[in-house]
Amino acid sequence: MIASKNAHVQRALLLPTASLVLALLGVSESRAEDDYVIYSPLVTQGETEAELRGYQMWSGNKTLDHSGSFGLALAYSPTNWWKTELFTGPFDYSPTLQPVRHGSEWENIFQLADHGQFWADPGLLVSYVQSNQPGVPNAVELTPLLERSTPQYIERFNVVFQKLIGVNLIGRFNTRYSYMADYKWKEGFAPGIEAYDFPSDNTHQVGPGFSGEWALGSHYTLEYSGAFLYGIYQGNVGSALVLRVSTVF
Repeated sequence: MIASKNAHVQRALLLPTASLVLALLGVSESRAEDDYVIYSPLVTQGETEAELRGYQMWSGNKTLDHSGSFGLALAYSPTNWWKTELFTGPFDYSPTLQPVRHGSEWENIFQLADHGQFWADPGLLVSYVQSNQPGVPNAVELTPLLERSTPQYIERFNVVFQKLIGVNLIGRFNTRYSYMADYKWKEGFAPGIEAYDFPSDNTHQVGPGFSGEWALGSHYTLEYSGAFLYGIYQGNVGSALVLRVSTVF
């Protein structure tokens, strides 16, 4: 695993330190496009992953009803503590518009400690968001990651701190939150819940989720997850069906 004890300590300290600095700078509210994804901090050296993920909305708001988004990600883990990923999209669509590509995103996950070293496994996601839409700035994101797992269940919690490039550079950060908990009911299927909070439009969504994986021969694994989310308060965006499918090899 990670080479030295000092490296363990440094990486373990990085997560709370980064979170504290961002909190002191302050957070504001913004809605991102690739919203419905919850990252694991764990990295497996030499692993390659291709993932398709997306969602569709149902809402009383006519501009959002039956709209959605999807994108494709390709990831590789060159070390046992670093995973790098390129996400192309999201492609947004609606009943009246053809899919529109918003740009791309370069994501890097850093595992900050050995698996099981602490009560929860810590990690940090560092992302650069490239926009191809007129008037929409690029952005950087820092996302503390936590995961807690036992033979019976798994939990993940992410907090995304986003800063638009060239817009109030010293100002406040945008933020959004995601959480999932799945019960390992049987091999290949784990039911649970997912929850998301988007302060920018006072949107809070929660609903039943699921995840699982199947071995495809000796070198490939099919992983899947999803959720059906409900808006908690009146005036939110409504319901969303979220699906993610990936092949790991």
